Amino acid sequence: MTTARTFTACLLCGVCLWLANCGGPPTPEELWQVALPERPSTYGLTLPEPVHMPAYSADSNVNLKAVEKIVSLILRIDAHGRVTDLRADNPEDYLYAACYDDYLRSIPFDPGFSDTVRIEMLLPVTMQIGDRGDTPELFFPVFSGREVIEYDLYARGLEMNGLELPSLESFPSYNCDIDSFSTEPIYRYLLMQVDLDSVGRPTAIETILSTYPRYEEKLRTAVNWARYTPLKASGVARPARCYVLISFFPLCVYPTAPLDSVTLEQLPLLERLRVRIFPDTLGLMAKPVPASFWQTKVRDKKDWHTHYDLFSSRLAIDSLGLATHLKTTGRDRWNRQLVKNLAEEVLFYPALDFRGRPRSYRGLFYLERLPKRPVRMWITWLPESRLESNF
Repeated sequence: MTTARTFTACLLCGVCLWLANCGGPPTPEELWQVALPERPSTYGLTLPEPVHMPAYSADSNVNLKAVEKIVSLILRIDAHGRVTDLRADNPEDYLYAACYDDYLRSIPFDPGFSDTVRIEMLLPVTMQIGDRGDTPELFFPVFSGREVIEYDLYARGLEMNGLELPSLESFPSYNCDIDSFSTEPIYRYLLMQVDLDSVGRPTAIETILSTYPRYEEKLRTAVNWARYTPLKASGVARPARCYVLISFFPLCVYPTAPLDSVTLEQLPLLERLRVRIFPDTLGLMAKPVPASFWQTKVRDKKDWHTHYDLFSSRLAIDSLGLATHLKTTGRDRWNRQLVKNLAEEVLFYPALDFRGRPRSYRGLFYLERLPKRPVRMWITWLPESRLESNF
């Protein structure tokens, strides 16, 4: 009720201001813009965002694969919010960019800003195409409601427009008393606000969120001893505020080994995710991650799993970490049953926002079935993850 009243008050104020300044009633689009919150801005950059999404009409089937296709695109948007150029991030996906070129160019954008000046910007966009080439689902760094959902896409947009975001070079070892068999629905974590100087040295550290207070002081020391690279704008280092998240996953080994940016990509998934740095508190602080690996087998026929197959599926993971099967590509009944069983057996930690509140999340993953081999599972919203199970 409070939210509805606040929104209604914004609308009424918008009408009064418009009538006072323009002498005529605003259009619905203009009134909606008045009622929207401020546009997200980080380190002086405000990324373009779509004003609205035009209707899409498919001319032909542009996806001939048996899986849903994810295509990474780069749009060039001028100072007036017009798409002037676009290309596929992966040259092998050029056909998809060409097929959707007219539609993507028809999307109007609020232009990007550097401080208060409108400028041309590059914008990363993720396009998800169904296995039948239906209406594409587009993911932007900032959506038309001025909301950041995919932090990774937002951070990439900042980096494509002249910013080198603060990053971790190394993080010292730390310990905790988390039980590796813990069944807590949400892992414990600490979120700290860190001010860095132009060399990357911490000048102030403050705890923003904590669900593990007994280790707060020890981790504050670790954050202080960590090594950082500073923010750079157009190649010039400058002081900046950032946020460091330490997640205590029960499946990690404690005391931990020191983290090093050079070898980070070689570590297991949870080891890579246990310490993260953010430029802002926008979007999700954490996406769903597996809480444990499934222990039981789901097959009951010896002739199952005798041929190769690659297919995709969508899951909805609620704020309790419970997964629900939404859709699986292909017509194989076994594929759909496999995913339904996975959804029941694989437990997830839910997504979290920067207030520590659990959030629901929908995501896509791929499964590769090899003859008489374990099923391999890639979770697209996590960095190059691959889980295996002996089904």
